[in-house]
This record gives sequence, structure tokens and C-alpha cells, in this order.
Amino acid sequence: MKVLLSILFLLTGIYSCFFIEAEQIPFYKNYFQSWVLTLLISHLIPSFYFIIGFLLFITRLNKIILYVSSLSIFFFLIEIFLHNFFGYDINIIFLLVTLLCVIIFTFLNFKKINTELFLIKNVFFKKLVTLFFILLSLLASYIVSPIAQYSLVDNPNKNVVERDLALLSKYIDFNTLDQESVVIALFSTQCNYCFESAEKIGITQKFKSFKKIISIFSSDIEDAKLFIENASYSTAIILSSKDDFLKLTDYNYPKFFVINKNGIISSYDASSFQERTIDRLSNADL
Repeated sequence: MKVLLSILFLLTGIYSCFFIEAEQIPFYKNYFQSWVLTLLISHLIPSFYFIIGFLLFITRLNKIILYVSSLSIFFFLIEIFLHNFFGYDINIIFLLVTLLCVIIFTFLNFKKINTELFLIKNVFFKKLVTLFFILLSLLASYIVSPIAQYSLVDNPNKNVVERDLALLSKYIDFNTLDQESVVIALFSTQCNYCFESAEKIGITQKFKSFKKIISIFSSDIEDAKLFIENASYSTAIILSSKDDFLKLTDYNYPKFFVINKNGIISSYDASSFQERTIDRLSNADL
């Protein structure tokens, strides 16, 4: 029974890894208005299942572990059947229901089941293996869905080249932006990463006071409006030539320029405008 519980927890952890990215937006909308926090929580959920699974496999059954795991699974199932904000499908629901039933059965037969021998008898070796598997559990979800450093650290380029300023000035009158913080976003309507960034900006705008957004597209106005409508964010639209767009982005988009109230311009490439930066912008830190 102990091995069966361990396998079920590990399977649930593996399966929930595929929902990591999908969970972040529902967490932000319904629970915590912080992209960094929701990013960390969505990665910790699979780790929780992995840790319980490994502990059950290499140690004696522990009622505290069973209490904690059963309560967490119970609340997860309540959330699924009432709202299912995270969009779990029937497979993971079936896994969680089966897991809860097996835990309840284990509680009812705890003394009998807990007479099983340890799989690892040497105390020192067991502690070493336990530590290894806990660390592996914490890293597993990051291996499946990596959080790069740029997701948690705001890392702008403060040295905006004169060429970029000259190109931007062709489309934006900087004199009209005095005393106003602005984000200039260069999006391609055919870019998935652009859409993901725009969608997060749109969600943030609904919950917090976000900076003014100016979006620059190299496409036609119809495609730009459709992109904005699908991403559900508020922005001014500027159309640029394709040549200027590619020069500003260095063929790597999305690209962002942030102008603070003092007129200082910072630039972010696609890999550096992430959770931490969006949180800072929405909290009036830039």
C-alpha cells in the first residue's frame, strides 16, 4: 500500500508538471496579484507531490504526512469541482480522487500497513537519500518548465543607443511624454511570445494601475487591432515600417522601452521583460 501511494503521488506530480504554465494566469486572477509569486507557486505544486511520493517510498508511513497530503488534495478537489480555475482535465481529477481514496483506506488500516519494513534500513544512508530526493523534487518542475533568472530579476539595458532613439523619435514625440511614465512595446502579430507578454500586461491592467502603453507594429492596422483585442490590453497603436521595426528589435521580439517620469529610457529585450518587470511597473516602481 505504501508503494502504491508513493507511485500515485509521483504520477500526480509528473502530470501536474504539464499544467505549470497554465496555472499562473488563474492564480494571478483569483488569488495573488504578483507574477513572481504565482510563478513560484505554480512550480511548487508538482514539487509537493514529488516530495510526498519520495518520502513515502523511502521512509515509514507517517500520519502527519498523510494528514497534510489528504487535506491539500481535498481542497484541490473542492476547487476543481466548484471552479476549476486551473483547467485540470479528467485524467488529473481521476488521479486526485484515487489518491484521496487510497489515503483514506491507508488511515483505516494504518497499524497493519505500517508494520512493513523500511526499504532503506541504514539511518545515515536513508537521510542522505531523503535529502537528495527532496532537492530533486524541488528542482523537477523547474527542469520541466524552467524559470530563467530573467523571470525573477529586473534587468534592463540602461544604455539605449542613439540609433534606437532616432528611430523611435520618427514615430513618438517625446516632448508629449513629460511627467508621464510610458512603456513602448514592439510586438509582431505573428509572435507567440509577443502575445504572451501582451496578455500578461492586459491582465495586470485589470487589477492594478499600469503605466501608459504604446504598441508599435510593423503589420497593417487590422492585424494590430485583432492582436490587441485577443490579448485584451489597452494601448495606443503606432505602425512603423518593417525595416525600422527590425532595426529596433534587432530581429528579436518582443522589445520594450520604458521611459520613467524623469525621462530616463531603459530597454528590455524579449528575455528580460518578464514577471519581475511587470510587477515593478504595476506597483509604480519604475
